[in-house]
Amino acid sequence: MPINSMSYNTYSFSEITFVLQHPSLGQFQLVGETVGTISFARAQDSSSHQVAHDGSVMTSKIVTRHGTMSFTAHQDSALHRWLQNAYNYLMNAYADPDWAEFSGRCESNTTREVTTFSHASIQKFPDVNYQQQGQDVTWNFLCGVIDTEHA
Repeated sequence: MPINSMSYNTYSFSEITFVLQHPSLGQFQLVGETVGTISFARAQDSSSHQVAHDGSVMTSKIVTRHGTMSFTAHQDSALHRWLQNAYNYLMNAYADPDWAEFSGRCESNTTREVTTFSHASIQKFPDVNYQQQGQDVTWNFLCGVIDTEHA
């Protein structure tokens, strides 16, 4: 009999695949590199309660899939430079319909989750800091659609 018969899992950020694409700019893909965090947040609750004067409760299902995506990247990373160029291109582009056309996916082999997003736009150019040590830069996106599936 083995000494330790307990099963365990190991989470590794290096098993995260992140793809960001845009019809006018191409795509950027990374696999667990130069990124500190990737997060997705829904903008609204999925349900709400309305309480009547007699105390009865009506539950409403709210079908919404929009929200935000943010990630931190090293200030000297290829991803940060790609996004700087993308932002500058889109701010100067004549075609405004390109503004909210980012889409992509974030896939975790460890958790077997796949999050896709579309109709995304850069919320604002990230804050810039210059100091003794290199820093991470936070990019925030508004996403029209965010979906997460579990395999």
